[in-house]
Amino acid sequence: MRLPYNHACHRARGAALVTALVLLIVITLLTVTAMRFSTLEMRMASNEEQRLSAFQSAQAAIDAVIANTAHFPVTGTAGFTNCTANMTGCDRNGITLSGAPFSTATTFVTVERLSPDTLPIPRGVETSSDKFSAAGFSVNSFFDGSGLGTGSVRIVQGYLVLAPKSNQSN
Repeated sequence: MRLPYNHACHRARGAALVTALVLLIVITLLTVTAMRFSTLEMRMASNEEQRLSAFQSAQAAIDAVIANTAHFPVTGTAGFTNCTANMTGCDRNGITLSGAPFSTATTFVTVERLSPDTLPIPRGVETSSDKFSAAGFSVNSFFDGSGLGTGSVRIVQGYLVLAPKSNQSN
């Protein structure tokens, strides 16, 4: 015996296919969106790594300059500038930086004597204020490693040098 033909069952067979296709499209869109977010996060992480690398290089240049007291002349007046050899408009080009990353990237460092010529000694420094005065300096470091993929950054840091007063009495 043959069963009667049911039109409702015949129409329902196509609904499963359409539902599966819609779910497949939704899953594909979610996957593509997740991949785009992942790519964006990778770019952000790479940019942050380049920024930190450039910052550390600029700070290393400042640390190298501060390590040598000859870069901070306490004689002279405010506005005196000591720069790296590749800079113009300085009173002296006596700062040399060697080694990586300075040999492969553009690095400029300036040390400028600040006004006034002598400053009072800060309270936290344990020395006699009648025997010493202080000279303030601004150390400006610019590191450009964008050609190397490390970015570029400028850092300005203050530095204080104690200097004996010229009119000391014993």
